[in-house]
Formats: sequence, C-alpha cells, structure tokens
Amino acid sequence: MASNSQSKLSINFSDGQNVAGSSGDTQLNADVRYDLTVLDKNGTKVAEKNNLLAVNGTDVQAISFPADDTYEIVVNITGINRQGETLDESRNGIATGIVVVPEYPSGFTPISCYS
Repeated sequence: MASNSQSKLSINFSDGQNVAGSSGDTQLNADVRYDLTVLDKNGTKVAEKNNLLAVNGTDVQAISFPADDTYEIVVNITGINRQGETLDESRNGIATGIVVVPEYPSGFTPISCYS
C-alpha cells in the first residue's frame, strides 16, 4: 500500500448474532448495504463511497490514500438484504478501523465488520 496509488480494501461482514465455531462468528448469508468513508488524522474526509453492496457479506473497494499517514476507515451499515425478505435495518451501525500508509507491500488491506 502506497500513497497516491489505488489500494484494495477487502470488507467482510460476519454474523455476530448467530455464532458458530471457535472464531465466535459466522459468514453472513446476506447482502449488506453500506457507506464507506476515509478520514485523515485530523478527521477530514479524504474519500467517500455511498450506497455500496457487499454481496454475501463480502466486497472489495479501490481506495487512493493521498499521503503517507494514518487514516480511519468508517463503515456505516445501512441495511441487510436476505433473499425473499424486506430490508433489515435492525442491525444498522458503524464499524471503524485504522490504516497506516505505507503499510505492508501487499496492497491488500482486509477489514472485518460484525453485525
């Protein structure tokens, strides 16, 4: 991951209400509607993407970080779609994470969100 270049942000939503296994969560078998915001260390918005959809709880977004610095990733969950059901807005909320640029040379940053 380097400044002024496209980085891939992998987002995986898990179902914290229906836990299974030793990891304490399970894959979310639904599509998640969400907004994504990137803030710099001063809280200034440097990127924003709205009305995104994580199919089966998984998505990848391309983000360009403007400088070598620390950034806050804010994921705002706006609804969960299960096939054949109406939009579930009962578990909406915000998840945050920190990204330091430059980080590891892979260019792929995973982020997990629990609903």
